Amino acid sequence: EDPEPSSKRSMGSTVSSMMTTRRKQHRIEQWRAHSTARGVFAVALTAGDGARHHRNWWDFLSARHVLLINEAATLFFALALSGLSLFISVQLNKEKLGDEDSQSDTLGVEFPAMTALGLFIAFSMAQGITATANMHLGHLGIFLFLVCLIIPALMLFSLVMADLQFVLKSFIQHRWPSKSLLILRLEACKRSPRNRCRVGRLPPKNYTTVYQYCLKKFGKTDCAGLRDSGIRRAWRLVRSTCAFVAVIAWTETAMLLWCVRLVCIVITAPVVMQSAMRFYIYVLVPIAAAVTFVGWQFDNHEAAKVDGSVDFLGDLFISVGVIMFVAVVVGRFAAHVRSARGMLTFVAMVVTIVVICAVIASYAISLYFEIPEKLKEREKARLDKVACSINLYGCEACDQEPPRCNEWGKRQIIRYVQAYVKFSGFLALVAIPPWLVALYVAYSLYTNYRDYQTAYV
Repeated sequence: EDPEPSSKRSMGSTVSSMMTTRRKQHRIEQWRAHSTARGVFAVALTAGDGARHHRNWWDFLSARHVLLINEAATLFFALALSGLSLFISVQLNKEKLGDEDSQSDTLGVEFPAMTALGLFIAFSMAQGITATANMHLGHLGIFLFLVCLIIPALMLFSLVMADLQFVLKSFIQHRWPSKSLLILRLEACKRSPRNRCRVGRLPPKNYTTVYQYCLKKFGKTDCAGLRDSGIRRAWRLVRSTCAFVAVIAWTETAMLLWCVRLVCIVITAPVVMQSAMRFYIYVLVPIAAAVTFVGWQFDNHEAAKVDGSVDFLGDLFISVGVIMFVAVVVGRFAAHVRSARGMLTFVAMVVTIVVICAVIASYAISLYFEIPEKLKEREKARLDKVACSINLYGCEACDQEPPRCNEWGKRQIIRYVQAYVKFSGFLALVAIPPWLVALYVAYSLYTNYRDYQTAYV
C-alpha cells in the first residue's frame, strides 16, 4: 500500500495546525501587549477582540471594557460622596450659619465644595463613559485632562478630612443645643434623657450656671455629665463618618489614577504626548490660582498674624503662585512655537516650583509642631484678641477693652491656628505631583524639539 497520500495528508494537517497555533500565539501576544494589570490581578485585563477563543471569557477583557467598568464605579462613588456632603451641608445651614463665625465659614465652604466636586466628577465620568463607548478619541482626550484636573482637588479634600476633624469637634462642643446638630444629637442622646442631654456649655439667659438651670428646669443636677457623654458619643460618630468619607475619597483617587492609565492605553501614549502641552498646561492654572489665593488669605487673615513665622507662609505662597502663572505662559508659548530653548526654560521653572513647594510643605509641617511651644508663653489676653478677630463662636466679651473670650481655652485657640498651618502644608504637598507630571512631559518634548532636525535627516 502506497503511504504517500497518507503522508501528504498528515503533513498538511501538521502545517495547518502550526499556522493555527501561530495565529493563536500572535493573538495572545497582542492581548499581553495591551495588558493593564498583569502581575497585579490573577486575571489578565487585555486589549483585543479574541476573548471568545479562550476558555473563560473573563480571562481576557479589553482595556476599553475595563475603563467602562472603572468609570461606572467611579460615577457611583462620586454620587455617594456628593449626596453625603449635600446632606451635611443642609444640616449645617438649618440656622443660616454661614456668616456668624469662623467655624461656620469653614464648614459652610468645605461641604458645599465637596458636593460640587462630587457632581463634577460624576459629570466627567458620564462624559468619559459616552466617549469610551463610542471610541471617540477627541472626547477621550478631553476626559483624560478632566481627570487630571480632578485628582489634585480630590487628594486635597482627602487630606483636609483629617484636618477638618478639630473644626468639627469644636463645632459640636460649642453648638451642641443647635438645630444643625439635631440628627446627631438624637443618635448620641438616645441612651439618656434628651432634654437634659442637649444642655449647652453656657447657661440660658436669666441663669448664672448650667447647674442652676438644670436644677430649676428638671429638678436634677446631672445635665452637664449627660451633655459631656453625649458630645463624646457624637464625636465618635463624626470621626467614624470622616474616616469613611476619607476612604471613599482615596478609593476614588486610586480609581481616577487607573482611569488615566487605561485612557493612555486606549488612545496610545504618542497621541497623549502630542496634546499634553496644549491641554495639560491648563490643569496647572487652577493649582496656581489656589496657591495664590491661599497666600493672599494668609496675608490678610487674623489667625496668621498671631506669629511672624505663620505670616511668612503667605509670602511664600504668593511668590510660588506668581512663578506658577509665569511658567504656564512660558510652557504654552514654547509648545506652540516648538522651541527647545523655551521648553528648557519651562523645565527649569518647574524644577524651581517643585523645590519651593517641598520647602513650603516642610516648613509648614515643622511650624505645625512648633506653634504650641511658641504660643504657650503668650498671654491669654493676646490670644483672646486673636479669637475675637477671627470671630470664634461663643466669644461674648469681644466688645470689651481689651477683648476677652473666656469660652475658648488657650489650647483650643492654638489648635485653631494650627489647622490653618496644616492646610497650607497639605496644599503645598498636593501641588507637587501635577508639576512633576508637567516636568516629565516638558522634558520629553524638549528632547523631541532638540533632536528634531537630526531625526528628520
